[in-house]
Amino acid sequence: MDSNLTLIGSIVIGGIFLLGLLSFHGGVVDYSHNRMFELLAQETAASFMEIITHDFQRIGSGVSSPALAILAADTSSITFLGDIDDDGVAETVRYALSNTAAAAATENPNDRILYRIVNSDTTIGEPAGVRRFRLTLLNRTGGTTTNVMNVHMTHVLLTVESTIQYDGSYARAIWEKRMTPKSLYRIPNTNL
Repeated sequence: MDSNLTLIGSIVIGGIFLLGLLSFHGGVVDYSHNRMFELLAQETAASFMEIITHDFQRIGSGVSSPALAILAADTSSITFLGDIDDDGVAETVRYALSNTAAAAATENPNDRILYRIVNSDTTIGEPAGVRRFRLTLLNRTGGTTTNVMNVHMTHVLLTVESTIQYDGSYARAIWEKRMTPKSLYRIPNTNL
């Protein structure tokens, strides 16, 4: 009788230990998946921002009048002139954010496509989880302006989410940067 009680006790204790191990393993797997999706969102945001930074730093380069470099802009799109490939010729570059229907191929219902169009050639335009692309034009003192002639700096906010949902949510990465293109940062004409 004593050996049966010991055997049953050992089975119960072993079962509890095994359930604890399985629970721990499940937690590690969930944590690993969450971190993987967060890392993918961060890498996507970083690659987008590398391209955006490269292009935005060249706004107005190769243009005879940098004050006329920004052709059109609003909070989610911009069209500008700039020599982005350093070949001595200014290209027309447009960034624009699509609506959510354009990215219907992904599982995320809130993501959009960020288009990068250089001289009528779309170089970025695949669904990659871009949730928000917000552009703010800034004047010489850092204040917001809507007049493209007064733009000296740009401020970009990019939010990227994973295209696949895990555990009821989408991993998110937010990137924000203020850029001052050399060609746009002009010293005002003063009579000294």
